[in-house]
Amino acid sequence: MADERFTVNEARTDGDTSLLWASSRGHTELVEFLLSQPDIDVNLSPALKSASHHGSMVIVEMLLGQ
Repeated sequence: MADERFTVNEARTDGDTSLLWASSRGHTELVEFLLSQPDIDVNLSPALKSASHHGSMVIVEMLLGQ
């Protein structure tokens, strides 16, 4: 990413990564952006479980496509 102050895999103070946060809230455009980043560490189980739990099937499909 262009901003050196931010890393795509950085966890917030509560332990959530951007991918987990976006997946759990149904933010498909943000998930798509994050998945396009070359350094993304796709730890599917938390993000996939969260997206599934919240009924975000489009995001589930996006994550399974990785």
